[in-house]
Amino acid sequence: MNPQNPQYPQNPQYQQNPQYQQNPQYPQGPQYPQQPGYPPQQGYPQQPGHAAVAQPPLAAPTTLTITLISAIVIAVANLVNGVVYLMAGEDLLIEQAKALGVSEELAELALASADTSIVTTRGLMFIINGLVIGLLVVALRSAKTWARVVLTLFSLGAILGALIALADGLSPLIMILGLAAGLGGLVALITVWLPPTNRYAAWRKQSGS
Repeated sequence: MNPQNPQYPQNPQYQQNPQYQQNPQYPQGPQYPQQPGYPPQQGYPQQPGHAAVAQPPLAAPTTLTITLISAIVIAVANLVNGVVYLMAGEDLLIEQAKALGVSEELAELALASADTSIVTTRGLMFIINGLVIGLLVVALRSAKTWARVVLTLFSLGAILGALIALADGLSPLIMILGLAAGLGGLVALITVWLPPTNRYAAWRKQSGS
């Protein structure tokens, strides 16, 4: 019987490596306190809807100012012309006849036999035109549409009256006043319907003022 083979001594077990120690945690830096007066930001609340933004008042345009000045010129010129026609129309006709070489007696006889109502009619025409346009000035300040339409019609009448006054040629004053009223009517016809005036009229109507 064979002797047992000698058992080799077992290799000693390697000892487990010691676990590495965890690195020490670094101390956290000091936390800075929040600055006083500044609360933490919060989310902006949603707006339920856009509120109606009030439009600033719109200043009267230059075109409307020119229209008002023109209307005042027409009113004053025609009122004065109407009074001159009514008060001194017949005398001016006699003076005009005398300037043509007709004697004063013959001129008076011709005037007595002629229909002098045309002088009165023209005087009343000038006065009515001046009064209507003068009363329109208040409504024109708001650029009311109806007032602008009436001004347009009576501005045409002012231009016609200017032509009549120039054609009559009774006196330099009548012709100057007629020319002033005619030019005022022509300017008013243009400026009363220009885009700035129309925009201002639309704004006044929309704002209800």
